[in-house]
Amino acid sequence: MRFQSGKYEGKTTEEVLLKYPDWARWNTQNYREAKHSREFGALAKKFTAKPYVVECASTHCGNKATRASAYQGSGDLMFWCDGCNPGQSGAESPKLRIVKTIGDVLDHVEFTMDASRSWARIIVRSLTEAKGLPKRVGEKQALASFR
Repeated sequence: MRFQSGKYEGKTTEEVLLKYPDWARWNTQNYREAKHSREFGALAKKFTAKPYVVECASTHCGNKATRASAYQGSGDLMFWCDGCNPGQSGAESPKLRIVKTIGDVLDHVEFTMDASRSWARIIVRSLTEAKGLPKRVGEKQALASFR
């Protein structure tokens, strides 16, 4: 679905979600019944269902990651399988947050990084790369990632 007007005119909802996730969330929260908001929700569910392509951060494991952890105030994600403990990286558990969805990442940024747009986009980019998307995402790559 393409935007017909506004700042993202001509862009697809897939591309906007991946490149501007903070704006997609704002749109969804403020215009819940709009067709683009409903599309963002459906795409976010598809994205969450995509498997990770990176290995678990544990050096003894070798399994594919199934989730990520984010440390309070940090823009770095570490990826873990279900069998490994993210706390083993030395992070204090109250400051460690498990993130599996774009929404989880945006919550992390909102609550521990002053809702920084640039950090939201950087960390979502890290999450998308861990799910196999290229570093640079244009319309073609965004559309392909949701097929």
